[in-house]
Formats: sequence, structure tokens, C-alpha cells
Amino acid sequence: MKYVRATTKGFTLIETIVAIFILSMAMGALLTLAANGFYSVRYARNQIVADNLMQESLEFIRNSRDSSFRSGLDWAAWRASLSGCFSSNGCIVDVYTTGANFIACGSDCPYLSYYENQGIYAYAYNYPFSGEAYETSYVRTIKITESPYDPNQIVVTSTMRWLNGGASRTTAQSVVMTNWSQ
Repeated sequence: MKYVRATTKGFTLIETIVAIFILSMAMGALLTLAANGFYSVRYARNQIVADNLMQESLEFIRNSRDSSFRSGLDWAAWRASLSGCFSSNGCIVDVYTTGANFIACGSDCPYLSYYENQGIYAYAYNYPFSGEAYETSYVRTIKITESPYDPNQIVVTSTMRWLNGGASRTTAQSVVMTNWSQ
């Protein structure tokens, strides 16, 4: 009786190791791509929030000027209400407070808090609403300077600073406001 040796084809150890290496490289590339996608989404969301908060402060100051003029306050009196914003450290614009809306920053402006149940970013004091808030990494600073061209104009600059992951980001926008009551 003859023994027939069955020959089966299979993978050698070297082939298996090479296949696992190629598979792990492909998986690593896909995970890196996914992580970069999440980073980009977070950066875009943070940039949109910062831009909206910056725009909110500029619109609030513009509305303050217009409302003051309609109520009979003159340019000099309205500018006096912004006195802390003319300092080198700037001020904050507290849109939702029941107290003063323009508060000098001192050495550094405070972080904004996020009130999740209202869906707003605000500072943690003097509010007509309640709810739990958590501190964000957003810092909004308003600085006002005299216009070099016209004594009836001021330059309002809103700067937002925040953390995106471990990296610090900053964006700023300026508008010129005019004493249109003259």
C-alpha cells in the first residue's frame, strides 16, 4: 500500500506577517483620516461660535449707540458709558446681564460660560435666568480707540480667543462707528 501525501496549499508565516502589516498600515491610515476629520469639524464649529460671539458684541454696541441717541443721550454721554473699553486691557460686553453691559476687564477678560438649557454664551453673573453653566475657553475682548481721521468716529475692535484642542486661536473684527446724530 502506498501512502499518498496530501499537499495542501497554505500561507507561510512570512506571508501572514506581511499581510497583517499591510492590513495594519491601511487601518492606521483610515484612523488618522477619521481623527483629522473630527479635528476639522471641531475647529469649524469653534470658529463659527467665535465669529458669532464677536458679531454679537459689535451689534450690541451699535444697538447701544442707536438706542442712546433715540432716548436723547448725546455722543459724549454715550461714549462715557464705554469708558472701560477705551483702556489698554479693553472691556467685556455683557449682553444678557441685568446690570452694567460694559465692564472693564482689569488685567484680563473673563471666560464666557455656556448655559446649556438656554443655549447662550454669557458671563456667570447678574442674569434674569437660572440654569447650570460650564466655563468655555472663549474670551471676548472689546477695545475702542479714537478714529485718527474724525473726532466723531470711534473704532470698535472685538477679539475672540479660544482653545481648539491644545492650540490657541484668535480672530478679530473692527468696525467704525460714527456720531450720526450730527
